Order: sequence, then structure tokens, then C-alpha cells
Amino acid sequence: MIPLKLKLIADFLEGELTGSPDEVVERVETDSRKDVRGALFIALKGERFDAHSFISDIAESGAKAVVVDHRCDVSVPQIIVGDTAKALGLVGKLNRRMSQAKVVSMTGTCGKTSVKEMTTAILKTMGSTVATQGNFNNAVGVPLSLLQISKDTEYAVIELGANHPGEINYIVNLAEPDAVAINNVGSAHLEGFGSLDGVYRAKSEILDYALGHGGRGVVNADNEYYSKWSAEYGNRLKLVSFSAEGKSDADFRAEKVTLQQNGCFSFELNSPLGKAEINLGVPGRHNVANALCAAALSSFVGAKLENVVKGLSSVAPCKGRLFVEKYGSVTLIDDAYNASVNAVKASIDTLSLFPGKKIFVFGDMGELGEGAKSLHSSVGEYALGKIDYFLTVGDLAKEASASFGNKGIHFNSKDELQNFINDFLKSNSSSTVAVKGAHFMHMEKIVDYIRALCGGSKC
Repeated sequence: MIPLKLKLIADFLEGELTGSPDEVVERVETDSRKDVRGALFIALKGERFDAHSFISDIAESGAKAVVVDHRCDVSVPQIIVGDTAKALGLVGKLNRRMSQAKVVSMTGTCGKTSVKEMTTAILKTMGSTVATQGNFNNAVGVPLSLLQISKDTEYAVIELGANHPGEINYIVNLAEPDAVAINNVGSAHLEGFGSLDGVYRAKSEILDYALGHGGRGVVNADNEYYSKWSAEYGNRLKLVSFSAEGKSDADFRAEKVTLQQNGCFSFELNSPLGKAEINLGVPGRHNVANALCAAALSSFVGAKLENVVKGLSSVAPCKGRLFVEKYGSVTLIDDAYNASVNAVKASIDTLSLFPGKKIFVFGDMGELGEGAKSLHSSVGEYALGKIDYFLTVGDLAKEASASFGNKGIHFNSKDELQNFINDFLKSNSSSTVAVKGAHFMHMEKIVDYIRALCGGSKC
């Protein structure tokens, strides 16, 4: 964070300041369980908590000042505002504005975290770079991400997520990016967006921001909404496209895409920056598209061809997102972090590239609205001919194993599923298991079970 005087913060928040206006804060904290000494503590409220209830303890623990929604009986300076959640957003926005850093943001139905990681890797070859950590991509996480920016930061990569209309509009106006990207539009959070067109409209809020602020945007030429983006934004915005399918009219495109033995891909990048061979260290063909998106977005803030090549070659997979582990003759693909229809299909495609018996372990997807059953069924149908076994747990996931046919097997509990996996791996010497499901399904427990089973040489 950039050091800021309390008066500057209070004025930006349009809040009432009690205490020393010249006091300087260099850190913001919202979690009372963490070290609050010397920090500006912002007292948030949630459905099950209200940090105002223990604001006295926070002050006594060494907080330098607090942001609250009513005057509290504490000895430290207070900034009193109407809404502390909005105040957090504005403090993040203020910190971003006080910086000279170039900021880029991305959104999309799936793959946005991979694009974030790839973009970060590219920009790190150019200078000091900060990026969204974990899943801090919502109305609370984006301000906290912006508060990572310090006076020495040259680039910031801010991921934007949403599950309802208007959310992207709110958080992109906090981040105030110099360039933006939409990786794709697909079936996710339909409960909140209402339809696929609703997803398109919500994700495109990031382009609406760019329109109003002289910005630049990146979109996917392989997506079904590309023509709509071109029609709505192409003449009013510096719009750059990318294509993993090598479409000749795309600005950044992949040619000579080649599968490597480890499930990763290489390709020739053809772009306004020039041509170069790219060798990815993350598995799955869909990551070719993610790499192109990152290259295009980075180019808007000065990345050259050599930065793109060096950055993309350094990207490694992270746990929960197509993280491949080898245990003798068993390969485990940990893709358990979360799931949307597009992401599940990408996971199935990636599993299909690996040797031996191919087992897909699948838990429910969330927030799909009235079409949830048919969408679950569709991923089972999609897997036909690509993998050998489709194992499911969860009320909705059973639709997928049913549509897969004879080797689609549903289990009533994770314990039953784990027992089957145990017996299967003991009797099948060469197998690859991929695990996928929504975050609330906690499919990482299945991953941990297989990891312990095979790591202990019981496979």
C-alpha cells in the first residue's frame, strides 16, 4: 500500500474524521483475527458477523485508526461512513489512483485465473508486478488486491469475477484498468445472470468501462459472442482479438499447435508483436487460448515479443487447477478448485490426452438455475468416446454419469466413491484420474484421498 494520510482517506470517503488528520497509514486490515497493529481497520458487516462488535478490542490491539459506520467508544482516530464495505472499495480505488502503475483486468466464465497468472508472468519480465491473490476477485477481494499496490509497483493484474449483473461494473470502476480482457462467455452462474445472453451482458460491463475511459479491450474470436462484441464495440474501442483455432482475421492467433508428451501444448504465436514459438508448461489445449489472451492484454501495456515468450514459458500449474501429479503408474489431475460447464469440458479434454484408463471424478456444478440438470447431463454426453469411466457424487452430478452410459457410476457418498477408487487403482496398473467439481462440493477431499493412497504406494 502507498502511505496515505487519514485526512486524504476521509475526504475521499466523504466520511467524518475524528482524531489526528496527519496520521499516516501504510496498511489496511479487515480481518480481526490477523495482526492489526499499525493498520487502518475497516469494520465490515456480513450475514453472520459485524466487526463493530469487537472494535474496542481491535483498537486495544494496536490498530492505528478504524473505519466504522457509527461513532464508537475507542481512543484511536475514526473515519465514520455510511457503508464500510463501500469504504473498503474506495480506499482500494484511492490507493490505485495514487500509484503510477499500469493496471490490467480480465474476466470470463472460466480460465480468468490462468489468464491472470500468465499475464502476471509476462509483466514480471518487465518490472515490479502485483496480482490478485487466490480468489480475491469480488467486491471485497478487488479492493484488497488494489491495496497490494505500493509506490514501487509498475504493473498490477486484477482479476474480476461476478455472479450477478452490475458486479463487474462496480469492481472495474474500482480497479480503473488501462486495458481489459474477456477470456470467454459460457454457462456459469446462470442462477444470477438468468441466461447465456445475461452472462454476455454482465461480462461485457468490463468493455463498457473501457468505452467510457479511452481504454482498450481484448476478446475471444473463437467465442460465439465474438460477432456481437465486434458489432457493439469494434468501432468505438481499440478492440483486439485472439484465436486458439488460428482464425486468420484474429490479431493474436495460434498456428502449428502441437501436443507434447506431458499433456502441454506448443504453438506458433502470430501477432502484431511478431512470430515466436511458445512452449507452455501447463496442460490442456484450452491454455493455448489463455496464453493468447494474456499476450494480447500484456501488449496493451508495453509487452514485447520477448516478454511474452519468456513469461509464458515460466508459468507452472497450481494446485486445484489442472495440477498434474505422478505416482508410479497412476497420474492424478487435481482440477478440484471449482467448476463451470466450459471448465468441466476443458478438464475432460485434458484427461483424454493422458495414457492408461481415464477416470473422471465429478461433483455438482453450482448456480446453474433451471437448466442445471440438462447442463450436467450435457457434460456426461460430451465425455463419450473421450474417457473410460465417469464417476459422480452429488444430486446433480448423477445426471452426468447417467448420460455417459454403462461406465458412468454414481455414488451416494464420497466414502463409497473413495472405496471404488481404491479398488480400481489396485487392479488397474496404468490409470489417470481427474477430479472436478464446484467449490462447495469440496472435491479436494477426493484429491487428498488419492494423493495419500498413491503417495503411500497403495495404488
